[in-house]
Amino acid sequence: MRYSKAFASAVIAATLIAVGSTASGPAEATQRIDSARISGYLNDAGVSHKDANKVIDKIRHGEQLDFETDQKPVSVETERKGDWEVTTEIYPDGSAETTEIEKPLEITSATSISAHAGPTNCKVKGGSGYRSYTNCHVRRTNPLYNLGFKASYTIVQSGKDYIGGVHGLETKCYAGTCSKSKLNTTRKRETASAKATAKASTVYKTYASSSSRNVWLKLWVGKNKATITKN
Repeated sequence: MRYSKAFASAVIAATLIAVGSTASGPAEATQRIDSARISGYLNDAGVSHKDANKVIDKIRHGEQLDFETDQKPVSVETERKGDWEVTTEIYPDGSAETTEIEKPLEITSATSISAHAGPTNCKVKGGSGYRSYTNCHVRRTNPLYNLGFKASYTIVQSGKDYIGGVHGLETKCYAGTCSKSKLNTTRKRETASAKATAKASTVYKTYASSSSRNVWLKLWVGKNKATITKN
């Protein structure tokens, strides 16, 4: 009889532990969401506190944000901020996304750094018919994650533009995890029909949902300019 009681007590204790673990899961996930960072980013992008709170609530419930879907942005603004070309998109639910490419206007020598570039070590030098960028950032930022890298590439006025190399992959997640992050040059030199291309990607999974998705950021160099796209 004593064995039966002890066994029953063990079963009850194990059940309570299991229930407790299950109940604490969502709470722990919510605590891991960096709501202060998300709110700060959205406010800087021009989103109201009210809409930012709605976005955070969607994230806590594992709902997809509009920037992740086929929804069209309600506003798109591209501007130059120092050495950066910055595009900010605002979506109907208040979510936002920013893409940035570092493009110094000031030409420097091969050994000096543009005063505008600061500590990033991005520099540009030019000669007859060409302009070379070295260690310049390409970034994608939104409420869920940052994805970026540094690129060196050359614009050739009367020839084929090319990517010299990419490095320094950056991935940082604020409401989930990133895994299987990759960075590579998929096409080094521009051709008659295609631009030189580099791609950074990661698999993002939110804390509040079991779903994951592959997200990416691409640098395109061709037709005498550098541009970026994302999915």
